[in-house]
Amino acid sequence: MIEVGLAEAMPYGHLGLDPALAPYLLREMSAEEQEEAMSRWAGAMRQLTAFLSQQQFQDAELAARLTLLELPNLMALLLWIEDKAAPEEIFDVADKVERLLAHSGNHSALAQATRLRERTARCFGEWGHARFAAEGAHVDRMLERGNLEAAYTGAQQLLNRSLMEGEEAYPDAAYDVALAHFRLGRVLEMRGDAEAALFSLTEAQQRFQALANTGSSSAMQMASASISEGGHCLLALGRWDEAADAHQESINLAETRGDRRAAAVNKGQLGAVRIRQGRYAEGLTTYHQARIIFEQLGEPESVATAWYQIGMAYRCIQKFDQAEHAFQQSLAISVQHNFLAGEAYNLNDLGNLYDTMGRLEEAVKCCLRAADIYAKLKDPRHEGFARSNAADTLMKLQRYDEARPELLRAIELKKPYSHAAEAWTTWAILYNLEQATGNQRAAAQSLQNAVASFLAYRRAGGQSRTPGAHLCALAGQALSRDETTELEQELVEWSTASAPPSFKFMLAKLRAILRGSRDPALAVDPNLSFDDAVELQLLLEALNSR
Repeated sequence: MIEVGLAEAMPYGHLGLDPALAPYLLREMSAEEQEEAMSRWAGAMRQLTAFLSQQQFQDAELAARLTLLELPNLMALLLWIEDKAAPEEIFDVADKVERLLAHSGNHSALAQATRLRERTARCFGEWGHARFAAEGAHVDRMLERGNLEAAYTGAQQLLNRSLMEGEEAYPDAAYDVALAHFRLGRVLEMRGDAEAALFSLTEAQQRFQALANTGSSSAMQMASASISEGGHCLLALGRWDEAADAHQESINLAETRGDRRAAAVNKGQLGAVRIRQGRYAEGLTTYHQARIIFEQLGEPESVATAWYQIGMAYRCIQKFDQAEHAFQQSLAISVQHNFLAGEAYNLNDLGNLYDTMGRLEEAVKCCLRAADIYAKLKDPRHEGFARSNAADTLMKLQRYDEARPELLRAIELKKPYSHAAEAWTTWAILYNLEQATGNQRAAAQSLQNAVASFLAYRRAGGQSRTPGAHLCALAGQALSRDETTELEQELVEWSTASAPPSFKFMLAKLRAILRGSRDPALAVDPNLSFDDAVELQLLLEALNSR
């Protein structure tokens, strides 16, 4: 067939047929022969769909490439099967095709699969695996669209129903209960409630591991995925070393079972941890490794994410031109494929970059555009970050009347999201605004709020890489060894005329502690930055408890 021009050899053993060949052959058949041929074709396509779905966890590149090569057949299968099979079978095929297309960037084909899945799901009445799968798929789609509140409500209801019906309700009900915990954990993570998410994901991991111990390979994959998602929560909570361990474990498990996509996802997440730890070269290396894999898999959304992460890394090491290039690469892909969330976070961080580069007007525009997109996506936590960033730049432009409403709105948006919302940063900006406009009472209250929120974060195990945190750690070590003379002399040398006033106050407090003072009032001083005040309080509490 290839020699006579009726077929073309494609990657992975795919044979691309001349589009006129099938209609010609069907025309030569009787009605009965046509029906038999279509039935055999549909059976083979369902087998292929199941195979590709399985390959997403084993050879994601193969799954992605063959999905695109077979896309016309997959779409034809959805049309053929709708009135030819039981609802459970139709739902299963539509759900598998939808997941295969989720990261392809082909929105029209994805929408066709989604519509069929949603229509079929309405046929399910009694509680069972089909009903669970239908409601779970709805939660997943809400999460992918950025509708976090709808996803949270659906995930919570699904878990409650699964627990109420119990692990013996139907075959594989125990697996579905674990999956319900996992789903809720992912939604909580996306909503910014990292602590609650970590609890749900740990429960899911333990349940999946118990099932994996009985020989379930899919449960083993999900146990690994639970560890990975938990690592993301640990990063948000500032528990960086634990997060790195979790992602490295997930990478090892993914590579052992040949799951390149899961390995790439975790490489990207490990890169984020390395950047937080200040290990920038390692972070950039893992980001580039992830980007290359996602390009090979044909996943534009994931490629965009990798470029964004690369931009963040370059920004951290002050290579601003490279950072801008990476952000623009990510933004272009996001706009091209209508990835609204990707467009928003790129705009927000481009705004932060432009602020650092002194391009303040551009910075404000980018951050406010990001905030508007987050509002459209119903993502209040990230909208709060974007509005807070815009306000910070407006402060530098001395446009205080414009900055104030953005800050007040950001505070309200961040309230439900605990430490993951980093409310202390917004309170600190509001403190600066109140100081600049002469409102001393409001300034004092804002500073108090910044201290309280950051202190709660640090007490919950969150880490800090500020100079103040480093100096307090050094002071604690010197006092424990009774070797304070050298450090005290260094603190004197650092108190130069060029040091910021708040840092000089910090150094003076530390010298007093090294000389023996344990007065808690040392940490209560409006001349200290909020984070230095917290570090001093924690140091004094530790010393006074000895």
